[in-house]
Amino acid sequence: MSDPLVNVMFDAASLSMGKNLQNFAPFVDPEMSVAMQQVALLLKDTAVANTWSAFQNPTGQLAISIEGVVVSPYEADLTASVPYSDRLEYGFNAVD
Repeated sequence: MSDPLVNVMFDAASLSMGKNLQNFAPFVDPEMSVAMQQVALLLKDTAVANTWSAFQNPTGQLAISIEGVVVSPYEADLTASVPYSDRLEYGFNAVD
């Protein structure tokens, strides 16, 4: 699998300030996990909808390969398992 198409996470400065609080992780991690699951689902749904509206003659193969993956309570990735996803998203200007 290639690098994620999108990576969403909380910035390091905010996390380091929070970790200075006593018992930060046990209190916040469960809530952040739920939030990141919702973010991953929203990213996935938006990306799938975009494949049907932005690309000419979509077949659906890209749309069904898109997944929102929760990496940690503070980070989520958007991935696509088809090899041509980067080319569709970012264009092409080189030799394979």
